[in-house]
Amino acid sequence: MKRFWMFFILIGITVGILLGVSNQKENNEDIIRENTEIELNDYVDELTLSVSEIDTLNPLRTKKLHVSYILQLIYEPLFMYNDENQISGVLAEEWMKRDDLTWIIRIKDYIEWHDGEKLTTQDVAYTINTLINQEIDSIYSTNVQKISSVEIVNEKDLIINLKEPEPYLISKLTFPIISKKHFEGEKIFDENISNKMLGTGPYKYVTEYDSSIVLTSNENWWKNENIKLKTINLNKYSTYSEAIKAFKSSEIDMILTNMYDWKEKFGFIGINSYKFENTEYEVLIPNSENKILSDNSVRKAILYGINRANIVSTIYHENAVISDMPIMTYSQNAEINSEYNIETAKQILINGGWKQENGQWKKADKTLKFTLLVSKDDKEKVSVAEKIKQDLKEIDIKVTVKEVDNNEFVTAIENNKFEIAITSLDVKNEYQIQDLVLTGNKYNYANYTNVEMDNLIETLKKLEVYEYDEKFQELKKIYKNDLPYIGLYFKTNTILTNKSVKGEYKSTAYEPYKNINNFCK
Repeated sequence: MKRFWMFFILIGITVGILLGVSNQKENNEDIIRENTEIELNDYVDELTLSVSEIDTLNPLRTKKLHVSYILQLIYEPLFMYNDENQISGVLAEEWMKRDDLTWIIRIKDYIEWHDGEKLTTQDVAYTINTLINQEIDSIYSTNVQKISSVEIVNEKDLIINLKEPEPYLISKLTFPIISKKHFEGEKIFDENISNKMLGTGPYKYVTEYDSSIVLTSNENWWKNENIKLKTINLNKYSTYSEAIKAFKSSEIDMILTNMYDWKEKFGFIGINSYKFENTEYEVLIPNSENKILSDNSVRKAILYGINRANIVSTIYHENAVISDMPIMTYSQNAEINSEYNIETAKQILINGGWKQENGQWKKADKTLKFTLLVSKDDKEKVSVAEKIKQDLKEIDIKVTVKEVDNNEFVTAIENNKFEIAITSLDVKNEYQIQDLVLTGNKYNYANYTNVEMDNLIETLKKLEVYEYDEKFQELKKIYKNDLPYIGLYFKTNTILTNKSVKGEYKSTAYEPYKNINNFCK
């Protein structure tokens, strides 16, 4: 049961606010474009943000996702996803896979900690070893579970040795790197040390008060960018609800939310807003071992028969982005998505050998009907399930919605006791598609099997990055033809600012405060 929920958005970090990525500027009606061009010397270079429900300010130990996002202003990782959802170096300058069990990483040699000390491979090795040895309870421990050891070659180069092959190791090295000097030994557990945040990022710790933390711009930041925003005040709140009230009363200038009804909560007069995809991908999982749903013409007909735009509008208040595949729509690998079309859905069934008889679809001894499983604890998904039922009724596909509690839902999926289910997957990167469709993989919830797909995945795992993209197009082609999962949409988060705040939004699921250094008011 545990392994199942590790992949789902409903576990991981319980934070009371799941924050997430999309450059949806042209299609996003909520974006306020005005005032993004800022005249020199005509702005206030200080903003106030919130940080709520702080458990710790140690970036490796916090389990609060919104706290970790704030800490990204101070700490940086070896790698991060770029604007096209592709992995790129941050502190890492070069990297290569020497063999299946060995990776070599070179870090940039011009990076300093906020105290002026130089970043070295000693710091990187210390961070990774702290996670490997499980010296602390960290959400990042699973990222390094296949690493056996780290060898320091010199100040710039290190070798990572693996217990078993991990073709996409680089995508796991996205956790913050911490200073060995600052945290070594028992200091890793010292909250006074953690509170005096020491990183390599664009902002550095100045001082802390009972109700706030003051950050100032790092003039020696290795990116050598002009930082317009010189000061960030982090107001501390015991609950997220308090932070909401503070935003409404203009005590803080910016807030991140995943609330679908934020317009009702906040109002929208005097507020700038920007929506971006997060990693929560809502999907229908058809059991490929079911005699009805094993037919890909049925799965395709279901996709065309669901009015996803209507669901996004009426249930999620436009806070979701339609996607056929578990690939974020701003990714360089994004695909054109299918549109709701009843006639297309019917024609797909006819082409697949189904015939309509007395208001039902028949094929040999089979009648097209199935039960849709949903967790009754998720009221929004229950509403979506009922909407899907009504949509498919329009094309004479009979759906029975079965609501069960979360434990029963998980057990049914793990034990293959379902026909089709609606849930959310936490899709952090495109490599996860391979886990979803590889025969026998523990994350292949659809019980999907395709020998051609399996062989292609084995090939992909052996390729270098420059060879990977072409083969990945082949994987997408097979996926779209077979449709092992019926994709619905990625959820979105919203960053809200007071009207006086100016700047160009570049938020992503991984870095919601990206580009904040160029904001002001």
